[in-house]
Amino acid sequence: MPAQRSGTLEVVVLHHERGALAGATVTLRRVDFPSGHGVRASFDEDTSRYLVSGVGEGRHLLRVGHPDTNADEREIEVDPAGSTEVFVLGEPGLPHFRRGRVRVPFRPREDLVGVVFRASLPRSAADAAVGSLSDLGLVELDVPEHVRRQHVRVLRTTRKDGLDAIVRSLQARPDVERAGPVVLLDDRSVSFLTDELIVRFADAVTEDRAAELLAARELRVLRRLPYAGNSYHVTRPGPPSYSLLDVAAALNESAEVVWAEPNLAGAVEPDVITPPDLLWGGLWDRRLVGADQAWQELRDAGEPAFGSPDVVIAVVDSGIGSSGGVPAHPEFRGTVSSGAPKVARLFDFRQLVEGNDQTQDGHGVSVAGIAAATAGNLVAPGATVAEGLTGAAPNCRVMGLIHGATEADVADMYVWAAGFDPASPRPGFPAPPGSGADVFTTSVGFGAGAPLSGTAQAMLDHLATAGRGGRGCLCFFSAGNSGADVVTLRPYAGYARSFGTAATTLAADGVTEIRAPYSNHGTVELSAPSHDGDVAGLPLHDPPLHHASWSCTPPGEGNLLGHVVVTDTLTRPAARGDTTIALGSGAGLVTGDRLLLGDPGAAGGETVRVGGLPVAGVVRVGALRHPHPAGTTVRSGPADYRNDFGGTSAAAPLAAGVAALLLSADPDLTEAQVRTILRRTAVRPEPGNADPVGRWLDDTGTPSSVSGRPPSFSRWFGHGRVDAAAAVREALAHAAHVRQRRLPVG
Repeated sequence: MPAQRSGTLEVVVLHHERGALAGATVTLRRVDFPSGHGVRASFDEDTSRYLVSGVGEGRHLLRVGHPDTNADEREIEVDPAGSTEVFVLGEPGLPHFRRGRVRVPFRPREDLVGVVFRASLPRSAADAAVGSLSDLGLVELDVPEHVRRQHVRVLRTTRKDGLDAIVRSLQARPDVERAGPVVLLDDRSVSFLTDELIVRFADAVTEDRAAELLAARELRVLRRLPYAGNSYHVTRPGPPSYSLLDVAAALNESAEVVWAEPNLAGAVEPDVITPPDLLWGGLWDRRLVGADQAWQELRDAGEPAFGSPDVVIAVVDSGIGSSGGVPAHPEFRGTVSSGAPKVARLFDFRQLVEGNDQTQDGHGVSVAGIAAATAGNLVAPGATVAEGLTGAAPNCRVMGLIHGATEADVADMYVWAAGFDPASPRPGFPAPPGSGADVFTTSVGFGAGAPLSGTAQAMLDHLATAGRGGRGCLCFFSAGNSGADVVTLRPYAGYARSFGTAATTLAADGVTEIRAPYSNHGTVELSAPSHDGDVAGLPLHDPPLHHASWSCTPPGEGNLLGHVVVTDTLTRPAARGDTTIALGSGAGLVTGDRLLLGDPGAAGGETVRVGGLPVAGVVRVGALRHPHPAGTTVRSGPADYRNDFGGTSAAAPLAAGVAALLLSADPDLTEAQVRTILRRTAVRPEPGNADPVGRWLDDTGTPSSVSGRPPSFSRWFGHGRVDAAAAVREALAHAAHVRQRRLPVG
């Protein structure tokens, strides 16, 4: 939005359903000169605003009209430095509600009711509750996913006896927090009436007079709002109904009332950052933990949105991949916001050489991609869409470490990466880096088959206490994929000073979060989302039935393109099982490249391999899993990414990336404080499960279902599934609190 023009009144005119409204007549007239000539505003096409320049001080009457709508007017106090007024217009005869002094027309829906289920209710229970409302003649409408996450639903009634009885029945349910008639519904949000208003009186109105005016309309005061001038939060007996707006309108007609507005309930539209990477649509796991919302929280707090460039994540695995010490994958070749290289260090502790030139496989680069693949990197010549995908902490730096062979070598590597000298006797062991890693993520099974060694315990204790200048490093380990106890299968993950990470996933409905059936369990700390199960020996991404994690591969070894080289369309329908497709031209395709049919992440979209050069536009491909209509967009490019990664190997780096965002929000957090925040903000899937291993225990170790106390720990999920948005929000609040305490007094 452009800066406010000095000395100019800007008037925003909106249609209640269609947005910015051109062709309106906007006039301004001095209140103390009613017979004088008014000033007519001009329309600025660039901003879609109406402008009046050179307006003098004083009270003015601002009137807005349009041939297709009602007219509206109100008195305003013009600020000579420049100001903005908003009008919302609608067809004549529509009811309205107020947002402050702005009238908002709306189209009433006598057949719709909005419901907010109680926040303590698990999402699966909210879904079940909706299904039980059929006896009231209620049918659920589709709403956006972020609305459902907020436990908000919109229901349509097929009954003819009005909304009051339905709303009253809903409000009587113990699982319903609010219910009322809908006033706003679009593809982003929903708002509905409660039985409450907020009323602001003129400053001269006394408390007794306000009480008299409210009582005359059967309004009861709930509280006086100390932060909103002479304002009162009030309620009216009976169920919420559109008639409450008549009460508000009557109050707004009074000269003693500045405004009276309904206290609406509903779902907020999340203000999140969507990275411009081509494959963002497929990153369901990063969206599920709220990484995009966490990035917005950081930006709103004045921090780098995608994480701090000062935070380093060490990826201990098979290597990120490099050539001559230069990262091979485009996600790791660039710089972070500080100008520093994305990769802080690559080192092979197996061979004691710089770089990750001899990776064992592509596992390490896949792990690194989930933790910290760069957001918004434009690497293809002339590209307008960023390369590939983004990790949980895309502006944090990474170390790529190939681990040594013995447990002592492994311990030395961790101690070195944390910035210390382990006094290794191995010739060629590197000097400690200038600054150590803050977060470690490891998706391999050190020490499997036996309990955790004393060496490993000492190393982990040292990192958790002495790392990061005494604040403690955060060490994440995958729990493993055998469906068994971590105690000996993944002893590092089961240790109290590490962050053992199990896997959650989505059920066959594509919505309900459950335990991943392969995930190891036991004394794990947390969990994070990953794939649901193998199909034909591999994770399969085919929503809503199957989900897998998307990440990086060694260049050319994936099943998913990272940038588009060729864009084409299907010229005829393709059926499930087809091994050829017909394209508009097929020009530019390369054998072995990957074709993406449909949009990234969309249901029914899929990738297939180009099996040979096209003949008359017909291309041989792998057997299609889905039908595709003629006109489907087909994109082709080099296969540097994959949509078939998973296991706790994907869960651990996702949780580690979230932890890096916490340190970005507050770098002074200790290891114990990070642990507390991640625990306190975690989501607890399957809270009602009765499995003797996986059931939730309260803070005394008693089954929560028995004690009635809040769930605290499950051997399936640890303390819960990480919630990036909630955790970053709490970390930012902690940082603000600490700063406030440090302010000088007096």
